[in-house]
Amino acid sequence: MNVNLLTFMEQKCPFINVLGHRCPIAILSYYKCCQRHQCHKPGCMDVIVNIKNNKYCQQHLTENRCHYGMCENLSVNGSIYCQAHTCYYGSCSNINTTGNQYCVIHQPIRCDYIDKDGHRCKWVVDHPSIDEHNFCQRHMCQYCDRDPSGSSCFNPINNDTSRYCSEHSSRCSFVVNEQQCQCECQNDEESCDDHRCEEYRCARKYVTTIPKKFCQYHLDIHNFLLHEFE
Repeated sequence: MNVNLLTFMEQKCPFINVLGHRCPIAILSYYKCCQRHQCHKPGCMDVIVNIKNNKYCQQHLTENRCHYGMCENLSVNGSIYCQAHTCYYGSCSNINTTGNQYCVIHQPIRCDYIDKDGHRCKWVVDHPSIDEHNFCQRHMCQYCDRDPSGSSCFNPINNDTSRYCSEHSSRCSFVVNEQQCQCECQNDEESCDDHRCEEYRCARKYVTTIPKKFCQYHLDIHNFLLHEFE
């Protein structure tokens, strides 16, 4: 047998598994281990340390290990801490505080809404408003500008059953049997969801349900188009 080939065949990867068995994969003389057990640090050819989910040699494992106390986990990309000890806020790489998922900068804000019984909401604010009136999605005004370029409202809802703040809340103008609907709607709309024209982005109250819920404007268009051409 060729001496060079014999030398190649006698070189084995030095990685040892949990049973104490050496990796049987043959390697070239200028490699320190097989590709499977090679450190993932670019340019490093050393064998990885046998720890579950580890991808680094002893030197780079130390460099990439979580810096929190005696934690043995590997740090996540962009942070010196592991996932369990890194702030959960967006791409923040700071350490989270004890018993919390966020760092001192990104501590969650509790909703400021107080219900009719005087109890403060226990939910966390997802997106604090710029005017520092902080309310969770459940208690934030649901007003939505129908202009796609428009903005939303961050004020608190009018009351426990409302969907809008006092500025954007209005009463549905739909009347049945001389009784005005008691439902709430946006202040720039004529009617509530049940009594609104079904045409896209229309906020007017319907005047007919045949062939579907149409306001007077869209009913006129519909009737015109029925007889548009001979």
